[in-house]
Amino acid sequence: MSALPWSDALALNEPHLDSTHQEFVELLGALERSLDPATVGSAGFANASAALQALVSHCESHFGMEETWMRAMGFEDGNCHFTQHRQVLEVARDVLARIEHEPADEVQGYLERLVLGLAEWFPMHAQQMDAALVYAMQELKLEPQALKLEPQALVASAA
Repeated sequence: MSALPWSDALALNEPHLDSTHQEFVELLGALERSLDPATVGSAGFANASAALQALVSHCESHFGMEETWMRAMGFEDGNCHFTQHRQVLEVARDVLARIEHEPADEVQGYLERLVLGLAEWFPMHAQQMDAALVYAMQELKLEPQALKLEPQALVASAA
């Protein structure tokens, strides 16, 4: 069973964000599956490293998209929503860096804790922070598709 299955409780009825959130859940599931002992035994942590890198890349774009929307509404970069994004990326990048340099049992533990931590964090973040973002966008009649999202700007804002 997945640490974080997609459910209607995660949907915010904003198509761009919902599809991005579904992708997050899928990538987190892929990372979790990469920790299966049969996979780790035959490939070491190569699969987990690739899965975590895919999740980090997704989060850079995902968070960058949300932060672009927030900036368009006048949110300050130091608010708690931005801070949570930065913290998630910081921890995920730290674990990614440790994969090649730490003992296997420690790496396994880091990855397992990351999966469980993100599975616990994400529903609360989506239902509180992201739901408030969607509400604010609706109140201001801000259409996400009207914003031009430059890929390099997304990565820079998420870093």
